[in-house]
Amino acid sequence: MKRFIVFYAPRYYAHYDAFPLRVFRQSLRECGIEVEFHHTIKEVCSKIFDGAILSGYQVWRVFGYSNPVPSHFLVPHLEHLRNRFGYLVWIDSHDSANIAFRWVLEYVDLYLKKQLWLRKCLYQKPLYGDVLFKEFYHRKYGIEEPGIAPGTTICPNLLDRIQVGWNLSLIDWQFHGRGRIIRGLRVYFPTPNYVMPFSTKPLKLRRYDLVWRGRDHRDTHPIVAFHRNSIRTEVEKICNKLHLTAITSGQVAFGQFQREMQDSRIVVSPFGWGEICFRDFECFAAGAVLLKPNMGHLQTWPNLYQPYVTYVPFKWDFSDIGDKIEDILSHISEYEQIAQEGQKQFRRVLSPEFGREFAEHFRELLRLVGIIE
Repeated sequence: MKRFIVFYAPRYYAHYDAFPLRVFRQSLRECGIEVEFHHTIKEVCSKIFDGAILSGYQVWRVFGYSNPVPSHFLVPHLEHLRNRFGYLVWIDSHDSANIAFRWVLEYVDLYLKKQLWLRKCLYQKPLYGDVLFKEFYHRKYGIEEPGIAPGTTICPNLLDRIQVGWNLSLIDWQFHGRGRIIRGLRVYFPTPNYVMPFSTKPLKLRRYDLVWRGRDHRDTHPIVAFHRNSIRTEVEKICNKLHLTAITSGQVAFGQFQREMQDSRIVVSPFGWGEICFRDFECFAAGAVLLKPNMGHLQTWPNLYQPYVTYVPFKWDFSDIGDKIEDILSHISEYEQIAQEGQKQFRRVLSPEFGREFAEHFRELLRLVGIIE
């Protein structure tokens, strides 16, 4: 039995990082991996562990800082953890496939992302904003983001440390989207199971043809704003042309948003800070057809992004959105199979039976970098 200590800051997004390790704890144990959870290094007693797992979200809190500190303040702490426990695993849950904590790579044995570029050679090429879709819109349309950092690269000898961990499909869904107090309590009093409302209402009986609500982030992220507003424009064109019953703007309470998705045939899910969004999985649960920019440039796990199997992709230049929407609504029975398959696969991921698959995936990640045999 290999024993690992898991550190994550007492914040909800760090809780997301560690949650599947908690839910599938018994399956991990059956695969020879024991995990124990702590919010700060001060909580650790003299038990012997074979390695440490660390969520990067507000990681400075784990080391006792009450405010963010420069990275060089954290290096001695990482060196101490690695020396004490032998191996160090870092979870980077930042939104896109870029490596947000490059400085960490030389101090850890395994660096986990929820998604990576399918072509790992892209990490050795400077991308605009270190994000592939930003590179695309910058080059094709000349969109600029003021103050954006120059693209960076990863040393080839560190690339093998970067692996795909698990994506947003495995977060704590029970209180996602609820108030801060409720979610905060969930961090300190977690329930290790998945609770998610699923809708099986037939698409023909649903009120809306299409739903998409979301912010455009015009003031802070011009490329994301361009991407989202261009999609909204194309969606509204086809909605007006076909006289569709659709919601394409505005923000509402999370509960109402869920009900709208459960009563819609299509849910549009553009990119946000990154490609994978909470809305993708909420759409699967709602039983609607997920219409999303092509995800073929990524590798992720669990892989619920299978074109024309679990979702319907459209081109990054927006040229085929209208045609895709028209085709879906003209052949709704055929596309309902895609919605059902997306929901079926998402249900499987949240089931207790998936624990064995998760445990084997995690064990293989540890084996790849020599942490276990």
